[in-house]
Order: sequence, then structure tokens, then C-alpha cells
Amino acid sequence: MVPSASRRALRTGWVLALLAGLGAPAARGADDAQTRAQMRELFAAMQLLLPLSADGDLAAPDERARVTRALEALASHAELLAAHAGESDPARRYLGRSLASDARNALERYREGRTDSAAFLIQQATENCIACHGKLRSPGDSPVATHFVDAGVLAKLPPEERARLQIATRQFDAAMTTLEGLFAEPSVHPSTMLGPLTDYLTVAVRVKGDYDRPLPVLERFAKRQDLWLQLRADVEQWMRDLRELRPLRDEVPSLATARRLVEEARSGGPFAPDERSLVRTLVASSILHRWLAGGGHPAAEQSEAWGLLGACELRTGDTFWLSQAEFYLETAIRSAPGSTPARRAYELLEAETIESYTGAAGADLPPALAAHLAELRKLAEGR
Repeated sequence: MVPSASRRALRTGWVLALLAGLGAPAARGADDAQTRAQMRELFAAMQLLLPLSADGDLAAPDERARVTRALEALASHAELLAAHAGESDPARRYLGRSLASDARNALERYREGRTDSAAFLIQQATENCIACHGKLRSPGDSPVATHFVDAGVLAKLPPEERARLQIATRQFDAAMTTLEGLFAEPSVHPSTMLGPLTDYLTVAVRVKGDYDRPLPVLERFAKRQDLWLQLRADVEQWMRDLRELRPLRDEVPSLATARRLVEEARSGGPFAPDERSLVRTLVASSILHRWLAGGGHPAAEQSEAWGLLGACELRTGDTFWLSQAEFYLETAIRSAPGSTPARRAYELLEAETIESYTGAAGADLPPALAAHLAELRKLAEGR
């Protein structure tokens, strides 16, 4: 499945706030001061880059030296934070490296005078912090983030963009409130709300562990007269799943439970839309993220967990700019080469890659990508 580009096609530069800084795990011991210093530099860089990229002022000659330094700092510190996080979480390391890559590419384009392209890259890099913040339970909202963006500016943003900014800055309760207002707005057609609904349920299930708050919101939404039959059926299934799966919220995360949920989501029937199993898939991915974060698991089980996460991401991932599914599936292959989970992950990755690049056109894969797949196939087969 190729993630829809329509959801994220319109983006404002404000949504990039804080980036990987707030998503990186807290440093321990002697590393704490160094990590905080890196975060402060990241914040300072983004406080300069956000308004300039959003307002079209990135090309201002008198800002050139400061913008260059800010992009350099963003790339270098994102890489350092990614390396630190990667000691225990390869997924966060991947996101940090993705952020650093976006910053380096933006810097290259900026130096070439392609300021519009640089601004676009700065804006799109927000996908990294959204992805990072939506994985695990949050101990609470960030008190620092409430002062990062001017309240007047925040109020002027469209609800979906405002909520994305709030998620990016770990203001999760505020984001849910914003989206609840959007769902109740009769002038906004439900066809534009599929992305916000996914964001809302992701925050509720994976970040807040709150299976109760969405229920009355979804009940009201399901009564809208402009809902088509399929979407109404999807929403009704989400409510049933939230009620059924609520007990799993406080259980110790189990690979067997996650496996069962993924299998149930897949067996919804040949004509059931992917959205029908959204909540079940989110609960499975929440369990898998927490299970992997616990560490100490055999390689073959880790491989299976990463592969299941890849399958979940293919159903819930929604961004054309950042796809974690490929990373999860590749990690599954590299975690236990030659194992059954590795082979299954490769089969899924190969199929999705070929479909994404060729489709009905029958085009060949780019040579570098074909070579990468060949390497992964050898690993998956244990050769």
C-alpha cells in the first residue's frame, strides 16, 4: 500500500517545532548535560528557521549566515541525538538520522540558492518528530512546549495543522481537544477527517493509553448525516474495539497478544477496508513498541516483533514523506538473518516495494534499490 500523499500535502512551517529534541529519551548520568546542551541548540535553530521557512523569508540576504549556522546545527545535533537514542532504540535512531538527512539536504539546497526547496524540506521534516512522539506512553505533556509558539499564531492555524503542532510539541491533551472540535464542525466534510481521526486515535491509544475519552466523540461523529456507510461502519467498529481491548491497556506487553491482534486485523475479510481494523492495529503496535522497549528478547522474537510493526505501519502509516514500514521490515531481517520471521518480513517488504515503484506501469526498480533488495534477500534466506 502506498501511503496517500493527500493527507500531508499541505503543510505549514510552524509544525516543525522542537523536532527530535523533545522526542529523544532523557540522557543518563554524565551524558545529561551534553544532551541538554544539544537540545538547546536544536531549539535555537528551529526558533530561527520556523518563521523564516513559513513566511518565505529564508532567502533574505541579511539572514544568510544565521540560517546556514542553524541548518548546520540541526543536522549535526540531530545525528548526535540519534546515535545516543540508538543505543537502546534503533527506531528513534532511524528517525534522528532521517531528520539529520533532511537538514543536510535543506542546507545543500540553501547554499545552492534554492531557498523554496530548502524551506519545503524544513517543513516536511516534522514527520520525524510526529512519528517519534506517537510511539510510546507519555509520562505527561511538555510544560516547555506551551511557550514555544506564540498563542496568537497557534490560534490562526487550521485545526489539523494546529493539532499536528501540538503533537509535535508533546501537548497531547490540547491536540485531542483541537481534533474533537474539528470532528464536531459541520462545515468540514468527513472525507477530509480520515487523517485527523488516525492522529486522534494514535494519541489516545499509544500515547495516552486512554480508551474511554474517544468513545463519546466517536459516537457523536457516527451520527453525522454526511457520513457514508463505510465510514460509519468503520467508526462503529472502532468503538467496539476500544471497549473490547481496554483491558489490554494495563497488561504487561506480550508478543503473543500483539501477534493475535495483527492476525485478527488481517482476517477482517477480503472486502473489509484497512480503516476498519485501525484501532486493533494501533493497539497491536502499542504493545509491540512497549515490548521491544523492554529489551532482553531473543533475536528471532525481536525479528518477529519488528516484522509485525512493519505490517501495522503499512495499515496505519499516512505520510508520503516518511515511511517507517520499510525500516521496521528491514530491521526484522537484520535482527535474525535466515529465520522464518526474517523471510516473512522480506516477502512483505519486497512486495510493497515493487508495488510502490512499478504499479501498473511496469517500470523497473532503480538499480540501487534493486541491489539493496538483493542484499536483504540474501540475509533473509541466510545466505
